[in-house]
Amino acid sequence: ILYNNDLTTAANGETVIAKLTFTVNKDVEVDTTYKFLAEKVQVTSDYDAAGSGAQDGFVENVVGDEVTVVAQWKVTLPDNNSLTGNTYVDKNTDYSATINNFDENMTYTIKYTMGNGEEQTIEVTKENAVDNGFIIEDVTGDIVFTDVSYELNCEIVLVPDYVNGCTLVIVKDGVANGYTYDNAPMYPVARYEGITELPATANSYIVGNILNATSVRAILIEGAVNEAQARALIKAADSEPDDIEKSFDVNGNGSLFFNDAMTAHGCYKEQYDLALELAYYLRADVDTDLKIRTLDYDATVGAILDELYGN
Repeated sequence: ILYNNDLTTAANGETVIAKLTFTVNKDVEVDTTYKFLAEKVQVTSDYDAAGSGAQDGFVENVVGDEVTVVAQWKVTLPDNNSLTGNTYVDKNTDYSATINNFDENMTYTIKYTMGNGEEQTIEVTKENAVDNGFIIEDVTGDIVFTDVSYELNCEIVLVPDYVNGCTLVIVKDGVANGYTYDNAPMYPVARYEGITELPATANSYIVGNILNATSVRAILIEGAVNEAQARALIKAADSEPDDIEKSFDVNGNGSLFFNDAMTAHGCYKEQYDLALELAYYLRADVDTDLKIRTLDYDATVGAILDELYGN
């Protein structure tokens, strides 16, 4: 119990010590009001207590205000300094803590127990964070934080065999300004945004849900990768390359002609270096079925003929 009030003597009500904070080492009932009376308080300063009932350096018959005892639950914070907060909380009140080095691009998973209850989980993102932290409402027992983990706030979609055994790695609906995969920039790809239904020719090996994406960043890598491996290599970035717009301009020179069809065919044959000509591969899926094949060449030729002859 912390008591922090003016102390007066019963003799004349004179304030003899402005503030005093002390702890009562006594078994008391919670939610009960007590009036504490100190038999005497030793004066250790040069304060002149004459006329105030002081004898031999003591002020006697000190009267204090009534104090209500409130239950407090203990809070055990993580050892890794991931959270900042009080180590106690009053009974039946809310507890708040701050996530240290809070990153808006991350989803934080906070695990804790309350009293003798089962482990509970809170997910904290940029959208629901309270002052870069969180609140546990109506605390009914001691809180012990058992784990604090985090990962990028986005969905990962994998498209195996996008072309010749290569995997298209997609960040869906990420909140960062950009992303990198193994330090290489990921491209924003407009053609995969807002898809509500995949075509009948769609790649059948897709891992994850590409539908109804509001933003898509992608990169093509050689071989296979699982979600955990991909997520470990993806980092938030402050910027990103120009958007890969939905068009038949596969080589990206600003015009539509037969060399675009040849570029689409070259991607199907994997004639271009993945790292140097990544944009070619991301443009080559002109039918948006998440696989590069001869159908993309055919569709590009059809678009060129329509452009030339108005069919």
